[in-house]
Amino acid sequence: RLFFLIGTFYEGLISFSMARRTPGTDDWMERGNAAITTLSQWSSFCMHNFENKVLLLKAERNFAIDGDAGNTDSLYRDSINSARQHKFANEEAIACELAASFYLHNNDTETAISLLTKARNLYQTWGAVALVEIAESKMDPWSMLFGNNNI
Repeated sequence: RLFFLIGTFYEGLISFSMARRTPGTDDWMERGNAAITTLSQWSSFCMHNFENKVLLLKAERNFAIDGDAGNTDSLYRDSINSARQHKFANEEAIACELAASFYLHNNDTETAISLLTKARNLYQTWGAVALVEIAESKMDPWSMLFGNNNI
């Protein structure tokens, strides 16, 4: 059952990413919302394991709906803090990387770089060498200037 729930989390992240890249396709939003519903139910039984995931999915949903939705910033920050508090360094790194994309989209390059640096360091601690290299490539000033929207 745990593998199903982890898969549901990643399916939700992918769905909201696809919804952002292909506006007008409700199927992706429906799949992402289904992931939020499932993980919210599990969060009520074990907040420790699921709170950060639900918060990150809600932040990604807001970002997909409106690139600058009102509480999107606080949802990303709360997800990052929850992942740190509950010792999910890998999910803290993912939340930092996705939040960086949000800030870059909203022209806050300084915060985006700070979060990418944090993600890179967490990926390094986690031992995810390929993700360290990806995060470093996203911090390239040319990528920032010329619209690397694949963060």
